[in-house]
Amino acid sequence: RTVPASRSMSAERRSGQKNGAKRSYAPKRDEKPRSYPKYNPNRGGGEIRLNRFISQSGVCSRREADDFILAGVVTVNGQVVTELGTKILPTDEVRFNDERLQGEKHVYIVLNKPKGYVTTASDPHADKTVMDLLKGCPSRVFPVGRLDKNTTGVLMFTNDGEIAEKLTHPSYDKKKIYQVSLDNKLRGEDYDKILSGIELSDGVIAAD
Repeated sequence: RTVPASRSMSAERRSGQKNGAKRSYAPKRDEKPRSYPKYNPNRGGGEIRLNRFISQSGVCSRREADDFILAGVVTVNGQVVTELGTKILPTDEVRFNDERLQGEKHVYIVLNKPKGYVTTASDPHADKTVMDLLKGCPSRVFPVGRLDKNTTGVLMFTNDGEIAEKLTHPSYDKKKIYQVSLDNKLRGEDYDKILSGIELSDGVIAAD
């Protein structure tokens, strides 16, 4: 009688186990997490979209970079570029408003903002800005969003324009949670006003 190959192999496995034979296993593959190369503007490589390069330099988001390109304030190797979708090499000289841009490693910093600091990258009229809290940071970063001078809480800094846009642009509908302390009890009519919306100097705000 002919025994199918699959049944024959199964019989050999059972026979080997009964006779005390040890199984041989193939060596396991290296299961370490894959390491991706970091972007290095000084190393040659493939082409990259101009708006992406500008965004990686921490100036703005890709969408905003397209606006700057159309406005004619971006040059590549000394030539003004206004065509969207233009690709460049990492070794090309890119300037924005005559300032040379360098591709940067993305940095993300989260801190608890104390009172008395104005949330801005620069303000000659402010005594203290949140940038004073990052004097030891070697990277050029900017605050994401804004907290009032006397407001404390989580504040993020980064040079990643894409992330900043996704966290702050109204189209992404990101929620913010505030904890407010009052010196008096909240009246019902005031509660209704907060829900319906309050007119401030910079527009109408409303709570969920």
